[in-house]
Amino acid sequence: MVNPNLKGNGWHEFHGYFSSQSNTEERECNRFSVGRLKDNQYHLLGYTPQSLRIYFSSNEESSGDHGVIILPENKKSIADLVQGDELTVTPQEDGTKPYKITFDRF
Repeated sequence: MVNPNLKGNGWHEFHGYFSSQSNTEERECNRFSVGRLKDNQYHLLGYTPQSLRIYFSSNEESSGDHGVIILPENKKSIADLVQGDELTVTPQEDGTKPYKITFDRF
């Protein structure tokens, strides 16, 4: 089920990496689902490792809310991202530190 607070018609999916996985041999590509919620901010709705994507549907991975996404400077939309851009995810749970995702491709 898609997140009920999703604003508009849908969400974006893109491929990327958790930036903490700096060694390219250890990095696993993930499919990230991102959408604007009713607060008009982008949120990370879910993600699936590329190697497991056949087991999870897009709808299953767009039902959560893992935190607010802060786009890089000079980017106004997910559609403005280019390979190598880093997005910051700010989880809404207390005590959870922000983390970064490196955008790879749509």
